[in-house]
Amino acid sequence: MVPVSGWEMLDRTLREHYDQSPTIVLINCGGNRSLQDMQVPEGSKVFIMDSRRPFHHENVFEGGQIMIMVDGAEVPKLNIPEMSSVIEKEESEESSSGEDNEEEGTGARKGMEKVERKLLKKLVKGSATAQSMI
Repeated sequence: MVPVSGWEMLDRTLREHYDQSPTIVLINCGGNRSLQDMQVPEGSKVFIMDSRRPFHHENVFEGGQIMIMVDGAEVPKLNIPEMSSVIEKEESEESSSGEDNEEEGTGARKGMEKVERKLLKKLVKGSATAQSMI
């Protein structure tokens, strides 16, 4: 276990211990900031237990490496939108800025739908785990 205080220290600790642990547990941090920019070791799992809301959408829709742990009773209250609505909004913003590519959008949408299905399974599994921890 390596306690950290702050994002810079977390990033530095991840780099220093890159090959040492396949499991990273973030307690009361990490939920509302994207972990995509952090150098999380490939093949590891990140478990986030954070009381702050809202969760960053990139952590919610990441698809496998990041697991957000919440109380099962809280899941309906989180009002997590479907991944397709988040992705479509981002794609339409990119299209209006001149970065429109129909072929990429179709492939990305299919990929996101797959990730969304995994997320729903993960939330259900995570909720059961969180309830058993209480």
